[in-house]
Amino acid sequence: MDQDSTESGYPMNAMGQLRFGDPCNTCNNFDLYSFNKDPYGLRGYKFCNVELAASRGCTFCSLLVGAFKAKLRASPRRLTPNWEQSWWIHLSLGVNSGPPPQDIESCGSGLGIHTMKAALAPEDVNEFHGPKLPHGTYPLLEFHVAADPNSQAARSGDIRGRYIGGNVQSEDSVNMIRNWLKICLAHPKCCRTMSGKRVIDAQKAPLPTSSKLAKYLTISHRWTLATAHYSTTVANINRRKRKDSTWWRRLPKVFLDVLELARRLDVRYVWIDSLCIIQRGDEGADWQREATKMAGYYQYSLFTVAATSATEELGLFPPRISNTPRIARLPYSDKDGCRHGHFYIYSYNWEVDKQYISFIQDSELLSRGWVFQEWLLSRRIVYFTPAGIFWECAEQRPHNDRGEVSQTRSSDDKLADNQPAVKQSFSLDDTGIDPVWYRIIAAYSALSLTKPETDRVVALSGISKEFKTALMRKGLRRSNIASTVRSGLEFVSGLWLPDLHHGLLWECQFSGSKVQRIPGFPSWSWTSVLCAVEWDERQKPRSWASKLHAVLLDGERKSRVKPEAELIALATSEGGTFSMELLRNSTEDLIYSPPKLFDIDNCFVSLHMRAKIMQVLVRGRLRNALDAEIISATSGHHKKSNKSAWRAVSSTLRPTEISGWASIEDIDYQVDSLFEGGREMCVLHISTAPRVPGGYGLGYLTLWHRVFNVLFVRETHGRRYERLGVGRIFGKEFEKQLHGTTLCDVELF
Repeated sequence: MDQDSTESGYPMNAMGQLRFGDPCNTCNNFDLYSFNKDPYGLRGYKFCNVELAASRGCTFCSLLVGAFKAKLRASPRRLTPNWEQSWWIHLSLGVNSGPPPQDIESCGSGLGIHTMKAALAPEDVNEFHGPKLPHGTYPLLEFHVAADPNSQAARSGDIRGRYIGGNVQSEDSVNMIRNWLKICLAHPKCCRTMSGKRVIDAQKAPLPTSSKLAKYLTISHRWTLATAHYSTTVANINRRKRKDSTWWRRLPKVFLDVLELARRLDVRYVWIDSLCIIQRGDEGADWQREATKMAGYYQYSLFTVAATSATEELGLFPPRISNTPRIARLPYSDKDGCRHGHFYIYSYNWEVDKQYISFIQDSELLSRGWVFQEWLLSRRIVYFTPAGIFWECAEQRPHNDRGEVSQTRSSDDKLADNQPAVKQSFSLDDTGIDPVWYRIIAAYSALSLTKPETDRVVALSGISKEFKTALMRKGLRRSNIASTVRSGLEFVSGLWLPDLHHGLLWECQFSGSKVQRIPGFPSWSWTSVLCAVEWDERQKPRSWASKLHAVLLDGERKSRVKPEAELIALATSEGGTFSMELLRNSTEDLIYSPPKLFDIDNCFVSLHMRAKIMQVLVRGRLRNALDAEIISATSGHHKKSNKSAWRAVSSTLRPTEISGWASIEDIDYQVDSLFEGGREMCVLHISTAPRVPGGYGLGYLTLWHRVFNVLFVRETHGRRYERLGVGRIFGKEFEKQLHGTTLCDVELF
């Protein structure tokens, strides 16, 4: 421990308990400012000398040698013979990376060192004749550089890094969260917060109150028997207020921990769903009022504590896994060469990605549908995990309490495998607004809901409202917007009306089990199936405003994907109808529509359409992956998804020639024997992609051919159809068949 560190400084639980051996002569004369004497900021040390010093007990030399040997054991690269005698360790210092320390305001403007890089290479390798160490050519390591907060190395600003140790409940950990919050509130995408109107007082007995307006925290947690037992009911709320002033001390430990965290952060109020919403005794009246507001509570809190690793016994803070880094100590000398204590070097944690995935992304908490909305809308989230504390916000990728950033990425661009990237993109700015929505649904649809028949849409209501606001805000900045934007008539049963022709083309991702239908939702909507769904990529992105026109106003406008089925009217389950003709011809800002037709939480809407319906022949599953890829490419399908459920589609006139594919999700059509020899089914023509590569192979005289996006449907009675699946068809026979088919009015429900 440095002599110039105070007892109240944070090294007591971090560096203060460590013991370091005597440094070698070279390390004892280590000088940060000597790096400035080299034109490229490098210092070199012969590996054999470093290895000898390590064998004699020098902790920094031992740290370097051990790290490089571990790196070499894990690498397939073979080094030159006798490299230990001729190669050198080249060091460079990194400045001003990562968040500033919590004591930054009391620090000077010194070197600002935060990291150290070390490369193992020949002494005069050409790649070092530049300002950066090479990546990939030679073994490269990265280390953190830290100082005690009250040391001269920290106060001068020369050392910017801090090490808080392994205790996630320490005062230094709390100060770090406070510092993260301060930094994040300055980010443009993260700065918005609002006061909570129904919160609990962390300083007193935690009873819900509607009389306070103050900053607050939220917690995202899994419901257990204990949390349900202590939830607020009509029967206990008055008793808690009047008689039992100590009831809150019996709350689940995870709740007590978040209340204590709020107190330590000087945040007076906390919002906890089971305590702030009446759960029983009022026939669900309070829950119905508050359910669609819940997303707003998370969106505008100071931050959300995500209890991904919480247990009933240990509460919010799980035991720390044994991942304390190897730490070395070096002497600190100021710019005048005067010695003032020490600073520290410790290893970079290369397991941060795996830890983020294991303890957060793959946690049981984030597998729940309601929690997904809380996670996506929260501007800031703190996770207490066995690997330490993680912080996440809308502006930056997740990072841990050492400042190490998780770079989790996905090759197939699914949100479920790439949550951080899409969480950042859900800032709803002017770019990529519609692909973000479909990625959100692709991830959300794979999650679990205890009551899907009631929560399938409601659990997404907050995201939908935020998206609707962004859609209107974006449309109002354009001069050629459709009146749907001005009227707010965008959302119908989980899809956006302006993009309906693309939204209808969702595809189930089969996992081996039969797809379950959810009663009360229209068959044409993804909300009607209890499975993961996804959409293929668009052939060419277009502006949101132009899609509004193409779908609602002038459907004949040429585009890469041409809408074919004309939407005539919408109808509710109560019998109310809304004519799209009225929308097209009206110049009014406000247009009458049936009650709740376009409400975010309205589950059921039927579509009245003018479209072409014809018969095709659906056969057995595609024989192998190669056939699936050929049909996928010919139909212009870009998504690298599971195609094991695809069935071959042929024209009834040429039953042996494959001219498309079908993905049938309806449970009545999952038996392969139904398709032996082919089965005639109805398809509803939704849209046409006019320029898909592969025309020559299909007998055309051009490089391009048309592909027809269709829904497989079944007629129930009187031109009323329900969806069975989705697919694409192509070829001259289908072109002729469609050309000879007349438009008819149908209802899709």
